[in-house]
Amino acid sequence: MEFGIDLTREKELCLSNIAFHQIHIALHVFDIAFRNLHIALHALDIAFHQIQ
Repeated sequence: MEFGIDLTREKELCLSNIAFHQIHIALHVFDIAFRNLHIALHALDIAFHQIQ
């Protein structure tokens, strides 16, 4: 009986670890997206100044 409970706990830890990694990857994706947005805004700023 104790062995079964232990396996369930292992599975829960594994799933929470996977969830943590998915959140970590999502944060990296957002970081890259924000950097790209930042670069795009700079490019627009430069283009706008060239027009003036």
